[in-house]
Amino acid sequence: MKLIHIILSVAISLLTISANAQKQLHYNDFQTIETEIESKYFDFKRKIIIGLPPDYSKMTAQNYDVMYVFDAQDRPYFDLTRSLPVFINTKYETRFIIVGVLSPQDMEYSRQDDFLKMKYPSGHGGNYKNFSMFIRDELMPYIAKNYRTTDRSIAVGHSLGGSFALDALMDYELFDDLITISPNMWQVDGTLSNNLISFDYKSFTHNHFIFATDANEEYIQGWENWKPARENVYNFFDTQKPTNVTFYHQTYPQANHMTTVPDALIDGLRKYLAYRDSVDEILTNKELEVKITLISNHPVPEVYITGNQDALNNWNAKGVKMKAINDTTFTTSLRLKLPAQFKFTRGTWQTEAFIRNSSVQGNQFIETTKRNSYTFAVQAWNGE
Repeated sequence: MKLIHIILSVAISLLTISANAQKQLHYNDFQTIETEIESKYFDFKRKIIIGLPPDYSKMTAQNYDVMYVFDAQDRPYFDLTRSLPVFINTKYETRFIIVGVLSPQDMEYSRQDDFLKMKYPSGHGGNYKNFSMFIRDELMPYIAKNYRTTDRSIAVGHSLGGSFALDALMDYELFDDLITISPNMWQVDGTLSNNLISFDYKSFTHNHFIFATDANEEYIQGWENWKPARENVYNFFDTQKPTNVTFYHQTYPQANHMTTVPDALIDGLRKYLAYRDSVDEILTNKELEVKITLISNHPVPEVYITGNQDALNNWNAKGVKMKAINDTTFTTSLRLKLPAQFKFTRGTWQTEAFIRNSSVQGNQFIETTKRNSYTFAVQAWNGE
């Protein structure tokens, strides 16, 4: 019995060490920035919250998708979206910069003004286009200028925030991908649902992901039309299946309009992360001339880069030999198709490099045309 207690104590200690190590790995340098942006579309500054990934300042070899979260004036939307991905992504990678977009909420201006196309009897609504242009012309360029981003954007919206994201996708192709939680697809006489069904999806310039959910909103007085509107949309995507839209829908009958948010967000992120991984496996026609530098943690005689295309010698462990600047620094310039996936070796898979300035485990990525120079630093070589 004493031996069992000792074994259990050791096991618990090891688990604690492991848990602490993971916490150290994922949550160092978890920075939140609150700021305001001047806008030509509004007579007030727009507030935003920026959640940088863990160790963003150290992960210099990595660029990040940007996830825009609406209604961040209600802080739990932002905090929940920021916290969940690291627990859902089984690769333990951090792929997102989270941007919370705040709407004013007072008598003069409210979230309805941002999200709704037309002005309602309440006096609110009608600034949808200005809000869309603020995001497209001011907010997105601001984030791209100040942070290391990929070319990919994701919108997360609940209720009217989700309705806005769907409208903005059709009108401006504003986002690449959407997680819409209980969006109101009825609005005025089924306008949004009708638009989603009649829209010419062939007009999109690239593929999109949409995750849409619903709860028991039809039991709320005055919301009875929500259910037939959304079911018409679900039926359209289930039967017509536009080839350039990956559409999922999910129902939470035991949840109400608010309690559905955590479960729907978890499921939406799971679906999205699986979709995002599948996108990385498809080479596009985008090409980039890029300089890649590797800095070894100690002197090595030679280094190779290999990856997912001819220019990277198609995963041959002894791929493209990099030029030695000295015995720890190696470089090469290549014309790559995106998204490029690659690893570094010393000529065999038994000598693969593990990178310390990227949270990506396994294959490293180049996914954006915004950047043409990367430096990777070796944490350790396999076998050492």
